[in-house]
Amino acid sequence: MKFWRLGERWRELDQSLASSFTKVRGDIAVSFSWLNYLREKDKIHDSRNERNSYFLGKMSAEIRELQREIQILKGQVAKGHARTLERTSQGQVRDVSQPKVIEKKDISPPKPTTIGTSGLRASQLEVLNVLYESDRPLGYNEIARRLGKSEKSIRNMIYELRVAGIGVLDKPIGSREKGFYLDAETKITVSGR
Repeated sequence: MKFWRLGERWRELDQSLASSFTKVRGDIAVSFSWLNYLREKDKIHDSRNERNSYFLGKMSAEIRELQREIQILKGQVAKGHARTLERTSQGQVRDVSQPKVIEKKDISPPKPTTIGTSGLRASQLEVLNVLYESDRPLGYNEIARRLGKSEKSIRNMIYELRVAGIGVLDKPIGSREKGFYLDAETKITVSGR
């Protein structure tokens, strides 16, 4: 009877040991999958770190270059402070060390005195008519919608009107859009009054 109990105890221990080894194998598999996952994450972080290090190095080089340029500009400004002063006939003091030449440039578009609309195509006249009748600047899309044409066609026609000497003016009408209009003088000239 003792042998029977020993044999049964041996089987229980063997099953318990097999069950424990199965659990340990499962835990090892889970541990390896976590290790692989962490290795992949580490590779991703390494590549990000390399990329960030590259950009930081590039930015550091740019900062050094800007600091060098600032030092050069400071030196130039310091040299510019040695001014030659001269008294004018009225007793005023003026700086004659660096004469400043200010040129005025006319940046407004040319305003023609006479505009011949006879050489314009019908589509250009349509765009001109829309701008003439409008009391506010119109964008490409608004003009295109009114005429049933594409924005690209309107863009081309406005360019052609400007080349023809018609003073089509523009100004911003939104954050990213330009509006086109005719000023009062151009409207009078176009109307022929």
